[in-house]
Formats: sequence, structure tokens, C-alpha cells
Amino acid sequence: MRDGIPWGRPTVDWIPLPPFGLGQRAVFVRALAQHVQMLDDGPDVVTRALVDALLSASGQGEQLSRLEFDVAVSTFFPAPWTPEAFASALDRHRPAQWNPRVSGQTWRWLYDPEYEASPRPGGGWNIVRNERGRIDRYSLPHDGDLVLEWMDVFTLRHHNVEFGEERRAFVMASLAPAVAAVRASDRVEQAYAVYEFWREHLREALDGV
Repeated sequence: MRDGIPWGRPTVDWIPLPPFGLGQRAVFVRALAQHVQMLDDGPDVVTRALVDALLSASGQGEQLSRLEFDVAVSTFFPAPWTPEAFASALDRHRPAQWNPRVSGQTWRWLYDPEYEASPRPGGGWNIVRNERGRIDRYSLPHDGDLVLEWMDVFTLRHHNVEFGEERRAFVMASLAPAVAAVRASDRVEQAYAVYEFWREHLREALDGV
């Protein structure tokens, strides 16, 4: 099992899954927005901008927009996806030929890394990953962990900005004056009582875990 995945992360049963009924889309999106904000000590400028973009780009109807889905996947949002429901959602937003496919009770995909998840007696999954000839075998105790692993595989978190070292230094130096100005204004705004009130509630919620 790899690091960087919140194994055993609980799901939240009241979060609805697509296809949404009347009013359920708003419940999902607002819970996702709160989840994103709570991942930081914020809400800071960057988090608020992301959340605003998420809410303003919300689609209509029974399905998530691509943005909503990508943010949910990249933040390990605890919607109660089963492997079947998550695979179906992937098919709506990613090229279907690369996504998990079930044969009998075994899930597979055949690109790098080749991947197979077979049910274990008594629950959970036996995993075989073949990444360019390196074979890893391990087990996952719950369906939720299988979904978390798929979230990690299909996430945008690993997509880095494609700059070489020299170009990166140039771009960062060019952006630095504007970034410094935004950071300074954000520090002023963070001193407002409304944000301290928000942070107090966040601390209380996390202390209760």
C-alpha cells in the first residue's frame, strides 16, 4: 500500500450521489465546498477562489460537472461512492477505455500500471499492480479503500506544472511581486473577526475527531 492516501477515511452517508434528485446537487456541491475549505487553515484567498470557481461552474441536472468531479477526486471527498458508482462516474468524465472494468467480481484495467482487484473471502480486495514489470501484491480491507486508491490513480494532484528548472525560476520571479501583494492583503483580511470565528469552529470540529 502506498503513502499519500488517507486509508480508512470514513464516508459521509448523507452526501447524495449522482444521478441527483431534486435539490441533491446543491447538497453535494455545498458539502464539497465546505470540505475543500476545511482542508486548509483558511479559508484563504486561494481556497476561496477555488471554491467560488467550483460553485459558479456548477452544472445543472442529475450529473456532476467535470470540475466538480475533478475537485472531489483530487481532495478525496468522502461521498459514499461504491466501486461500481465511482467507475460509472469515471466513465462520464474520463476516456472510458482507460477506466476500471469488472469481469465477474474482478476489476481490471490494462494500461500502465496494469491493475487487478479481486474480492477477498470475508470482505476487502486483493490487489495486483504491474508497473513496467514491477509487480506489487497487497490487500485493501474495505470497498472504501478501493475507491480511495482509484481516486489517487485518477487524480489531478500528481499533474505538475510543466516547467523546466530555468523556466520555473523565471516564471516564479515574474509572478512574485503580484503574489506578495495578494499574500499581504490576505493577511489583513484574515485578521477579521469573521475568519477567526470560522477557524474556531474548524478547530472544534477537528478536535472532536
